[in-house]
Amino acid sequence: MLQVDCITPYKGKEADLIRDVCEYLSKVEPTIMVTYNMTQNASTESKSNGFFVNYLVIQIHVEEK
Repeated sequence: MLQVDCITPYKGKEADLIRDVCEYLSKVEPTIMVTYNMTQNASTESKSNGFFVNYLVIQIHVEEK
């Protein structure tokens, strides 16, 4: 288990950022598989031009393929 802290304005919803983080980390090392475990903390907001995630802390599970 690993904790990932994302501190960035990300255009999209929390689930979109979680998916993108797991996909990105899985591509870094092709012999591992990264899956989402749980959200520990998140900050999102809705603006006139869509949703934004400002802060996200998630736990992920890493295992060999």
